Amino acid sequence: MDPLSLAILLLIVAVALFIIEVFVPSGGLIPVGGLVAAGFALYHAFSQGVMTGLIFAAGGLTATVAGVSLAFRVLPRTSLGKRLLLVSETRPADELRGDALDLSRLLGCEGRTASPLRPSGVAVFGDYRVSVVTQGELVAADAVVEVIEVAGNRVVVRAARGER
Repeated sequence: MDPLSLAILLLIVAVALFIIEVFVPSGGLIPVGGLVAAGFALYHAFSQGVMTGLIFAAGGLTATVAGVSLAFRVLPRTSLGKRLLLVSETRPADELRGDALDLSRLLGCEGRTASPLRPSGVAVFGDYRVSVVTQGELVAADAVVEVIEVAGNRVVVRAARGER
């Protein structure tokens, strides 16, 4: 086999090994084989002349980048890819804000504790369960509390006047 044919064959093997690594994770063993094949392909190509070697280097790099990026596009659609990759639909942040309770609206509202507050726990305000804290006092479960402070996602409550 002449050196040019051997260089072409080795370059095809190298690109194939890089693409296979996308589908079969080997911890780096397959790409090492690809690098060795690419190195021998370049050696044989440069033995035919500098211009031939440069063409092989550019062609091999282009084929590897195109092949690996194509493999990453194809991988999520394969059964192996569906088992390996976490694919979830994400919603834009604007939609998420609409679902969340605006905690500042709770300031001054009364609710009922769903758990004992020691000093943190859960209280129910209408249809919403909210994680709350007290200012250090203990509040029994199923007691009426009122919101006295809201700072970001921290809701501070105290026992309502009739519960003290």
